[in-house]
Amino acid sequence: MIQSKNFRILFNPMYGVAKDIMMMCLASLRCYVDTMNAYRDTMFGLDIPSPNREQLGDMEVRIEKGKYDFGLATDGDSDRMALIDEAGKFVDYNDVLKLLYYYLKEYREESGGIVRNLATTHILDKMAEYYGEEAYEVPVGFKNISQKMQEHDLLLGGESSGGLKIRGHVNGKDGILASLLAVEMMARTGKKIGEILAEIDQKFGYLYFSYSNFNYDPSQRKRLEDLLFEEEYQPDLSQLVAEDLISDKKLEKVSYLDGVKYYYVDQSWISIRFSGTEPLLRIYMEMKNEAEVKEILNFLKADLKI
Repeated sequence: MIQSKNFRILFNPMYGVAKDIMMMCLASLRCYVDTMNAYRDTMFGLDIPSPNREQLGDMEVRIEKGKYDFGLATDGDSDRMALIDEAGKFVDYNDVLKLLYYYLKEYREESGGIVRNLATTHILDKMAEYYGEEAYEVPVGFKNISQKMQEHDLLLGGESSGGLKIRGHVNGKDGILASLLAVEMMARTGKKIGEILAEIDQKFGYLYFSYSNFNYDPSQRKRLEDLLFEEEYQPDLSQLVAEDLISDKKLEKVSYLDGVKYYYVDQSWISIRFSGTEPLLRIYMEMKNEAEVKEILNFLKADLKI
């Protein structure tokens, strides 16, 4: 199946360990492969070997010129992957999870639910519900995803930072398997990445995902903790609604599973949590569109004084 497609792929192992095994696998599948950053460098090119949009801009440019069907990248230890579509556009990690879960359910007709951490798209929950499966939310940390998958024999688990686990494989995230599954998806469906994502959006709806880091002075940590957890701060978005800057946000529930998370009736949400290693406040959210995200981020920055 894959052998007949003769895919043209740009692969970037980011100076890491995935080069040889990925090249062997792709060659056996008769893919035409060009590589970049595919030699051993213990300094990782003096950059961070993380497969995110900032580090993969040069891949986007090369693919945009039309020579390749898509691009794949793995991080230094190959436990995370990234996907660049046919137009040279970085595919958001949340979209990768949606693509692979949709493929496993819709095309391979596999059974099983899904688990995600609390900072990952809720569209996955809607997909699981549609297929009559369970969806679980866990704190940040891939061990929580692995544990929940084992407890409930789930099909897929993932996080919005690029790690995912597929049932029946190693008990942890694996960027190599995820990359090869993406290749299989495109061969079996006969569709481009953008076309499959359009299918998913049409069937399950769309939410705009945002992730932002805000620096704070370490002396402000206790003030912020008291505000969020002792005073049980809730963002009052009524003024933004009154000015028609965002849609109505009726609070459904609040969770303190990991930081604080606000769930709204319209399926949008906001998650606020402290970094465990840096003086950063991490704010994740899904809203109806980018305009809503911008307005709410500006509001939170001013309201929390960060």
